[in-house]
Amino acid sequence: MNYRRYILWMMLAGSLCTEVFAASLDNLQKTEEGSKKTIEVTKEAATKLAEETKDVASELKKSAVEALQEAHEKVSQIVVAESTSPTGEALYSKCIACHGVDGTKHALGKSAVIAGQSIDMLVGKLKAYKAGRRNVTGLGAFMQKVATPLSESEILALAAYIDTFKQQKEKKDD
Repeated sequence: MNYRRYILWMMLAGSLCTEVFAASLDNLQKTEEGSKKTIEVTKEAATKLAEETKDVASELKKSAVEALQEAHEKVSQIVVAESTSPTGEALYSKCIACHGVDGTKHALGKSAVIAGQSIDMLVGKLKAYKAGRRNVTGLGAFMQKVATPLSESEILALAAYIDTFKQQKEKKDD
């Protein structure tokens, strides 16, 4: 009887093993199919992302080239303007009558001495006169007529030249 039981148990065990193996094989096949689908979807997503990245990079390159061309044009215009604009000294020749040769004269006895003022201060004042927003001593309309024809680069050149008066004064004081 033991032998019969043993054979029955072995048959039962074999049957269970077959079922487990068949189930495992089925799961393995499903996993393999799922993996293949996952790989396929991943490849498609990667391809699509690569194409989108290429499109974005192309647009960025186009924008960068356009910005570079615009910057180049602006720099070229500034260089041409700088090369044709008068120097600060030549511009100041129109100011000598009121402000004196070295900027230490009170214009018409009213304005502050311009020698010793910082470049930023002079640029700000000239721009304010040009825009008609400054009239501290009643000379705003006159100064607006003087400042209006000046370009940005000319205002900077004039302010830089007036700044040299401060340096000249410091050398005299030493």
